[in-house]
Amino acid sequence: MGAGVATKIASVARVVDGDTVRLVVGGREESARVIGINTPETVDPRRDVQCYGREATRHAQHLLPQGTTVQVAADPTQDTRDRFGRLLLHVWLADGRSFAETMIREGYGHEYTYQSPYRGQDAHRAAQREAEAARRGLWAPDACSAAAPPTPPPPKPDPAQIVAPTPTPILRPEVVFISVVGASPGGRASAEIRTTPSGSCTIRYTTPAGTVSSAQGLTPKSANAVGIVSWSWVIGSNTRAGFGTVVVTCAGQSATARITVG
Repeated sequence: MGAGVATKIASVARVVDGDTVRLVVGGREESARVIGINTPETVDPRRDVQCYGREATRHAQHLLPQGTTVQVAADPTQDTRDRFGRLLLHVWLADGRSFAETMIREGYGHEYTYQSPYRGQDAHRAAQREAEAARRGLWAPDACSAAAPPTPPPPKPDPAQIVAPTPTPILRPEVVFISVVGASPGGRASAEIRTTPSGSCTIRYTTPAGTVSSAQGLTPKSANAVGIVSWSWVIGSNTRAGFGTVVVTCAGQSATARITVG
């Protein structure tokens, strides 16, 4: 943990998923969202269980067994709570390692920046680069394509029972933001997403004034072998402060994120 960081002692009540944990802090049980990491969803009622979500949850449970004592700290660069009311905290394991950095390095999550850089961001990004290079966990080429056991051939149907086959639905790729980093006018902003490997994607950045930017760097790109695409561009020097939007579209599917200018 960094020098000068004011930490508190907490006890693990239970792991919710790879980036959310129930903690007892100061005698009160709270739901905490760990800063700087995003793992595949397993409990969001709006989404199906995502690839490698269960593995991430199991590894978080391994690192944070029920009753374990950990150290936690808020981050002055971030809000106290997220929009769901969860505390936003850094979490350190009993041996002093950052929980988020360890999960990312071992391939169970992405580095995640929400609006503004946080303490430890560089270490988290380095951990992700290491995991990607080593193809650990969710970065492994076969992480989301485990072979199913062979299915025995079906019996031949009676001719009277033959019906037209049901069309197979076309599955569109998901577009998930990994990070969106804003900047002051004249500074460099960035965005990173994950989608289908080798998929073609476009990006549209709209300024706080509602103008669609044509800044250099906002060009169509293709995802790499593990589905990552990133862009960076310079915020115009005359751009007013406020909140803009970033929209990324891949194969007809879009995702939108807010970006802070100023």
